[in-house]
Amino acid sequence: MGRGANYLWYIPNDTKAGHRGDVAVEGHDSLEALTAQATGLEESGWTGALIGTGWSRPDTFTVATALVARTKTFEPLIAVRAGYWSPAHFAASAATLDALSGGHIRINIVSGKDDLAAYGDSEGDQEDRYARTKAFMRLVRRLSTEEDVSYAGRYFHVSGSTVQRRIGGKVWCAPGRAASCQSGRSCQTTLQGLRHRHG
Repeated sequence: MGRGANYLWYIPNDTKAGHRGDVAVEGHDSLEALTAQATGLEESGWTGALIGTGWSRPDTFTVATALVARTKTFEPLIAVRAGYWSPAHFAASAATLDALSGGHIRINIVSGKDDLAAYGDSEGDQEDRYARTKAFMRLVRRLSTEEDVSYAGRYFHVSGSTVQRRIGGKVWCAPGRAASCQSGRSCQTTLQGLRHRHG
């Protein structure tokens, strides 16, 4: 691996065996199997791996929490959806795991389609999904950098909210799947970058 570069792979966390070329064997989604993949990547010099999200898949934050507890340097790139989380709950959860892991988490905010009705969300068109993701990112940024946050918008609202921990890790968005301020297409940034681009 190149010095100073970060290389991420993909851990096929899915209840169905054989996801994206994964070996279709019993126990493919066990903690032992997922840990073996994470430690193998860690030992081979990879920075971490994407843990994909979807309603039919294991919860990404739960999987990431288990993996950072069993590895030393592995950085899970945790995919999350704006409709699945409220911004305040997400900001608190991400900051907590980031602190407990020693700053080893990365976040991937996606806007693609999912089985939204299964978890109480509604399906909007692409423009609506990207607009909600943009609002989600802006509010998470505020909750991660400010105290006593009050906000009332089309998609989210909070009143007098102060997240006790701050997110120290990076917020990464998948190309073509997350809301950027101008294009609504992509971003790859830190929370410091969000302060300037989405402030």
